[in-house]
Amino acid sequence: DPSTGEARRVDPSDPNFTASVQIPVRAGWNIVSVPLIVPDYSAGVLFPNAGSVAFGYNGVYFVADPLANGPGYLIRYARDTVITMVGTPLSNQNIAINNGWNLIGSVTYPEVVFALSASPPGILGDEYWEYSPKGFDRAKTITPGGGYWVYSTGTGLLAESSATCYGLRPPVFDEPPTPR
Repeated sequence: DPSTGEARRVDPSDPNFTASVQIPVRAGWNIVSVPLIVPDYSAGVLFPNAGSVAFGYNGVYFVADPLANGPGYLIRYARDTVITMVGTPLSNQNIAINNGWNLIGSVTYPEVVFALSASPPGILGDEYWEYSPKGFDRAKTITPGGGYWVYSTGTGLLAESSATCYGLRPPVFDEPPTPR
């Protein structure tokens, strides 16, 4: 507590808790997402100084603005930078999945790919693809602010939950005391 200098309990599942996520973007194309509940979903506010508009994908590419929680987006930057996004943690979400390729986003906390689930079961394979300057790599973890390609054999929902990373809800932790 700043007024007393005492440590205070911080619970990331509290809706009044504010979190920040740092999203590294590289020069060139990036696949990103909105991993927090934010007050303004405008692409220019969330991804300032981008060298392109944000593109979503639903079988074809389209200009996306405003953005939303759930999908992934393609966006271009002129140089490597880190985007800091601030908002309310997003612990879980259901993402609508279409038959074919889907561009998905993330929640606030990392998730291991093997623990993600789809409804109906069996429509998604176990391969999630992330983009790097070297091309596409198979992802093992869904990283906050990242975007991923996944192929589906039908329509349904992909359930993302921060609990899938560790089998628990986000931890409650002690914030360090304020220096005197």
